[in-house]
Amino acid sequence: MWSVLRSQLYVIPMKLSKWCDITGTSKKEIANKLGNVSSRSVFRWAKSERFPKPQELLRIEQLTEGAVTANDFVKQWAELNGQKEI
Repeated sequence: MWSVLRSQLYVIPMKLSKWCDITGTSKKEIANKLGNVSSRSVFRWAKSERFPKPQELLRIEQLTEGAVTANDFVKQWAELNGQKEI
């Protein structure tokens, strides 16, 4: 399903928090699946309080089957910081 969304001409950004809501996955479950990451860190990433490390971004993209990408985190951060276009 996610690959269908991503393969369209226009890519709809997916926030980690939205993906959790849609799939019913908790931040704690994500932390456990990523390993060596606290649920607090995942919560902060979902709220754009912190930015995941590059290796964590790759693992999040794999875990969400491409639904949440590094670009989605950048776009969310830009929106929260008043940037309209990247």
